Amino acid sequence: MNIQERVLSTLKPLVASKGFGEKTVQGLATNLTGGLTDESTDEEISAAINGAMPMIDLMQSENTRYINDYKKKNPTPANPNPAPNPNNPATAPTGIEAQLAELLKKVDNLQSQNDELTLSQKWQKLSEANGIEDPVLIEKWKPSKEEDFDSAMEELKSWSNNYVKKASNDRSPGKPNSAGKLPEPSKTLTATGKQILDKMKAQNELQKNN
Repeated sequence: MNIQERVLSTLKPLVASKGFGEKTVQGLATNLTGGLTDESTDEEISAAINGAMPMIDLMQSENTRYINDYKKKNPTPANPNPAPNPNNPATAPTGIEAQLAELLKKVDNLQSQNDELTLSQKWQKLSEANGIEDPVLIEKWKPSKEEDFDSAMEELKSWSNNYVKKASNDRSPGKPNSAGKLPEPSKTLTATGKQILDKMKAQNELQKNN
């Protein structure tokens, strides 16, 4: 081994407990080889290392102080996702959390079912939900793509409302040619009406004679 390797192999066990990283130990070994050669004995290497130990201990002390200061200024945050404890299983959600979870599950199921429907089935369900059940109208107004469902449904509802309104007006009482027009007044007097009319005529005759 060359002098660098010999110093490093002797230094490593002496500083193993001081918390130095690999690069730091290699740097120390390089500095210690400054006064040594490949012909240096093991005693000379040990003497060089022992002479540097006060400096090495000072480095350890400074590193410890720096680490402690850093920990005080930057405390370790609590684990936001702690590992589950098998002896303490997570509590099942209750109240609003359970209701929300159930609602989300139902929404996922409905979405899954909706994805399995054909275009015609989706349009039929949308039409029935808007109160339109005539199969002829549903088929006639069916759009060619799902993106047009909203606009097509608005047009269908507008047409349906106008049709119902017009049909209702056509059946309004009193309108010519409508099924609900008012009956014409009868031109034939009832028995009571005839008696009243006869009395009025008799009174008129008496007034004329007087």
